[in-house]
Amino acid sequence: NAYAGGIFPWFSEGEPILWWSPDPRMVFRTDGVHLSSRFRRQLRASHWEVTADVAFSQVMRACAATPRPGQDGTWISPAMVEAYSQLHDLGF
Repeated sequence: NAYAGGIFPWFSEGEPILWWSPDPRMVFRTDGVHLSSRFRRQLRASHWEVTADVAFSQVMRACAATPRPGQDGTWISPAMVEAYSQLHDLGF
């Protein structure tokens, strides 16, 4: 429920896990997205493949491994990837 509301755990090695809710926070509601008929036709005619939720753990690992200038490390530890992946597999 927290994550769906834009609140998520923030983790730093050696510290307790805290809840984080930046202000302002964007929650992208995919059920409210409207694609025009023209855009849908263009997608059908393109070579693109549009998917969602097919590589959850791989995306988390890629985010954890992506260097960020001015930042040292990531909160996305292997334990967090495992926990979030389990929640994803359960449908959350």
